[in-house]
Amino acid sequence: MKRLLSVLLALVLCFGVAAPLSALAAEIPSQDLELRGDAYYDEENDQYVLTEEKTWQGGALWFSQVKCNDDFILELDFYTGHGTYTNSYGGADGICVAFYADGSKTGAEGGGLGFEGCGGYGVQIDTYYNSEHNDPEYNHIAIIRENVTNHLSLANASSFPAAGMWHHLRVVNNDSVCSVYVDGERMLRQEGVEPNGQYQIGISAATGGGYNFHAVKNILLSEAKYSDWFDDEIEGPLPFDIPEIIADEDLTLPITRLEFAAVCVKVYESLSGTPALPAVVNPFTDTNYPEVLKAYNVGITNGTSATTFSPDALLSREQCATMLTRTFKRCTMPGWTLDTDGWYKLDYAMPALFADDGDISGYARDSVYFMVANGIINGVGNNKFAPRNVTSDQEAQNYANATREQALAIAMRMVRNLK
Repeated sequence: MKRLLSVLLALVLCFGVAAPLSALAAEIPSQDLELRGDAYYDEENDQYVLTEEKTWQGGALWFSQVKCNDDFILELDFYTGHGTYTNSYGGADGICVAFYADGSKTGAEGGGLGFEGCGGYGVQIDTYYNSEHNDPEYNHIAIIRENVTNHLSLANASSFPAAGMWHHLRVVNNDSVCSVYVDGERMLRQEGVEPNGQYQIGISAATGGGYNFHAVKNILLSEAKYSDWFDDEIEGPLPFDIPEIIADEDLTLPITRLEFAAVCVKVYESLSGTPALPAVVNPFTDTNYPEVLKAYNVGITNGTSATTFSPDALLSREQCATMLTRTFKRCTMPGWTLDTDGWYKLDYAMPALFADDGDISGYARDSVYFMVANGIINGVGNNKFAPRNVTSDQEAQNYANATREQALAIAMRMVRNLK
């Protein structure tokens, strides 16, 4: 078995995540996970053991390569108890999923569940009554904040430690509302669960004078993946909603023509203040995606031929500039259409030519320099623009293909700079 944690990479930030989730499946190598204390990976059973059936143990698993600023969905199977274990204490102490927390801290054992001291929020599955922790007199599941005594919402979890039983936990934090499901049933809902400047997610467990076997497996995290520089681009109110088709995806990957058509429709609607309507007759044989038909109807694109759109083809940087410039013209130049585009001239001061100016396609040249002149799109360094792939090596490396986050950043700058 590989020591890998399966993770669903969806929004950055975790943009607008909703259930059920449609996302890009990927795997994070075990070296990108940090196992703490008594936790270890049980290869034979493909599970992470957080504590064994011993007193005063504490173990945790932190996702060291995951930064979650906002919405997310975390799913896992958990086990607390053991079929062969009986003890006068009735088992202790429980498991806690920590989020918006400080993963550099080591949480307290026993009733602290490995969470106490890490701050942030947690979903606590507590199997031991500690009166000093403000516990109810039954096993409980709770959303907690900052410490194990601060129960924001709470429900009965008496059935969870049942002998030999795995249970499925689903934690959804969407638009500052945290919902917790166990085996498909919603157990908790809490409003006002907001990011607090701490970004890590982990799973901890602890035992005290009593003990249980605590383990987790099948961990899935829906979380936006994006580059650090993108933080600055999305700071403050967004000029338009991230299109649903990429909102839950890895934003560092190249964007397709279909995906960017959806971005351009958002830009058009933001700049014009009116909804885009799809073409009544679909001219394309390779897609019927509504956002493509809207982009076609508005005049943002005319496809790659009279009957094809090539929805899965990767977008080049010059295509990105051209489609956005058409969007701008459509919104600001009365009477403009794609057929009459040559009659409508852009007013801008021509910047210095790029060293690879000769690689810019004729149809895209005006759009590229218009975007550069307005601070919407930049070169790639060494005075190059990288408009399109002109060699097989460039094609293989996606040298001139725009990523999803780059395309979003350019589109957002356009709305902010030109609206």
